[in-house]
Amino acid sequence: MMVLYSGTTCPYSHRCRFVLFEKGMDFEIRDVDLYNKREDISEAIEKAQPAPNRKRGTVVVKDLDSLLLLCKDQFPLDSFIYADPDARKITAVFNDTRGTAAGWRDHRAEFKAEYTPEFDNWLRNNRQTKEQGAFAEFIEDNFADLAGDDAQTLLDVATTIQAKTNINFGSAKRLQNGQVQLTYTEDIDARAGAAGALEIPKEFTLGLRIFKNGDGYKLRAEAQAASTRKDTMRSLTTADELLRRDPSDVDAMFIAGTAFMTNGHEGIAALLLNAARCATVCAAACGVGACCAASVAAARARSRARALENMMPMFFSGS
Repeated sequence: MMVLYSGTTCPYSHRCRFVLFEKGMDFEIRDVDLYNKREDISEAIEKAQPAPNRKRGTVVVKDLDSLLLLCKDQFPLDSFIYADPDARKITAVFNDTRGTAAGWRDHRAEFKAEYTPEFDNWLRNNRQTKEQGAFAEFIEDNFADLAGDDAQTLLDVATTIQAKTNINFGSAKRLQNGQVQLTYTEDIDARAGAAGALEIPKEFTLGLRIFKNGDGYKLRAEAQAASTRKDTMRSLTTADELLRRDPSDVDAMFIAGTAFMTNGHEGIAALLLNAARCATVCAAACGVGACCAASVAAARARSRARALENMMPMFFSGS
C-alpha cells in the first residue's frame, strides 16, 4: 500500500490527496508534525554499514604526480578539473554536475603549489630597503641560495662595508659592464690605512626551488644601492647649516655633493664637488681659504638644492 506523508498545513501533500482520491488509489495517510521533527539518523546508519552509500570527501595532495594518479584512479565521466592560477591551486571534482545531470560535488582532490621556505623568504624581502648591517646579515644567512661568480663578490661587498665603519668614499662611477665601482680609503688605525675598489654587481643569480617537490630554477635578481631619505636629508641639513655660515666650507660641499651623487643628481653633485676641489687646490697653492670661484660655485649649487627642497620626497624615496 502506498504511504503518503502529509503535513496538516502543507498545500502540496493536500494536492496529492485530491489526485489519489480521484484516481481511486488505495493509500495510507501519515500526518507529520513539522514542528516536532524526528532526529535524522541516516548518517549514523550509513556509518554502521561496511561501506558508505557513495564516495565523498576531499583528498589534499602535495605534488602533481599524486594528483594525476588519483585522477586516473577516480576519474569517472562526470569529473572536471579546475585550475586557479592566482591561488596556485588545482581542484579535481569527481562527482561534478554535467549537462542536466546534477552532481553532489563533494568528492574532490586538491593540490596547491606551495612556495619553498627559501623562495618565500626572498619574495618577502623583494623591494624592501635594508640598512647595511641588515643587508649583510641577510646575504650571509641566505648565501646558499646564491649562484654564479657574483655570489662571493656580493657577500664580500655586504660584509666589508658593514665591518669597515671608517670608510671614506672618494668617488663613484658606473663601468661599461653596468657595475658601479666605489673607491674607498679605510683608516685601520692612526698609523696605517688600506685602500681598494669594490665592484657592486648590478645583477646576481639565485639558484632556488620555487615550489615544494618541484625542480630548481636560476633566477636573476638586481641589487640597488640607495641611501634612505632620512640619512640623505640629515646630510643635506648638515651641509645647508654649514654653507649658511660659510658658503666656501669644503666639508659642507663634500657632504652635500656625496648626498646628491648617491641619489643620482649628478648636476648638483658636480657643482659641489668641483667647488670643493677648487677650494682645496687653491688653499694648498696659496695657503688661504677657498677662492672666489669656489665660493660662487658652492653658492650656485646651494641655491639649486634649496630650489628642490619641496620635491625631496620624490627625489629621495627608497627604491
